[in-house]
Amino acid sequence: MKKIFLVALSLLVIPVVLMGCQIDGADSSDIVKVSISESMGFDEINTDFFAVYEDEETVDMFEEIFEDAVKQDGIVDIAAPEYDIEAELGNGSKQQYYLWVGEGDQSSTIMRVEDTNTIYLIPADDTNWLIDLLK
Repeated sequence: MKKIFLVALSLLVIPVVLMGCQIDGADSSDIVKVSISESMGFDEINTDFFAVYEDEETVDMFEEIFEDAVKQDGIVDIAAPEYDIEAELGNGSKQQYYLWVGEGDQSSTIMRVEDTNTIYLIPADDTNWLIDLLK
């Protein structure tokens, strides 16, 4: 009986822990288009996008970036964002993010537009991919 309880408990805990590793409230599994612009600050998303990606490889990489992002605890006090990202989902809804790209082999930072009190760190290998993409 004890073994069954432990197995059942682990089956409940593991998905909850894994879900905590991605951006809260973000459903990045159905992205069909990603648009990027230079940010004008926290007040609005710049819709004058310099790049729009709809190819599967790039969209899949952005899905991975959003899923790999790790929430950071604490009070957010951060400079104005470098880029704005708009991810369009298959159902037509849009998710908007602010992005700060780190140096090569360093983490980057992302923030949901509707939650400027929380930041998420993007791993260094994803940062390297973003640097190459934004060149």
